[in-house]
Amino acid sequence: MISKKKAIYIFILVIALGLLVVGGTYAYLIISVNVTNGNYVHGTACFNINYEDDTSSMINGVLFPVATYNDGISGSIAIGIDESCGIDARGNIYMNVVSASSTLVQTVSAHCENSKTLETLTSYTDSSSCTSQTNGIWVTNGSALKYALVNENSTEPYLVGYIKGTGKTTLYSNFLLSTTKERYHLYIWLDGNLSDNSYTSLKVMADMTADATVVD
Repeated sequence: MISKKKAIYIFILVIALGLLVVGGTYAYLIISVNVTNGNYVHGTACFNINYEDDTSSMINGVLFPVATYNDGISGSIAIGIDESCGIDARGNIYMNVVSASSTLVQTVSAHCENSKTLETLTSYTDSSSCTSQTNGIWVTNGSALKYALVNENSTEPYLVGYIKGTGKTTLYSNFLLSTTKERYHLYIWLDGNLSDNSYTSLKVMADMTADATVVD
């Protein structure tokens, strides 16, 4: 038999857990909303998410051929947890490619790249000379359309990859949130060493979103 006092404590605990679940769900839903003008700032009781000042979660643009990821089009998101919550939480960051020309995502000829940045190393034209270099990789199934996820406090991308079609990709998962919001930048870029005139004036549309869950 549960005492009346103990029953009250259990009831309060159930209500508290319910609020955490609702808070997490609300954060997940609200950050997926696209805002076209101004600075979109949202803070729940526990999770704080900010998109880049002059964009929404959407990343739109005409791509120009460039040599490095940080010359591409970009968006960013900052995510953290309110210290007053007294809980631990983990976050996830996603990229969803809504549309991209078939030319942009087609496979290109084999070539040498830097594995950390995916920048093309034009000096190395065969597999053996490429892989003998520091961070050199011989790429046979890449595209000219690439992405890089960069933390504002890092000097190298956390993650790099090729965009080969539309759909949602998990970029960074299950990372512990800090009470100091950290900003992550997503760059989408067209490698000028792998593209030609057929890539002129092509567009890509993607969005960058995040969610967070309470750690048990």
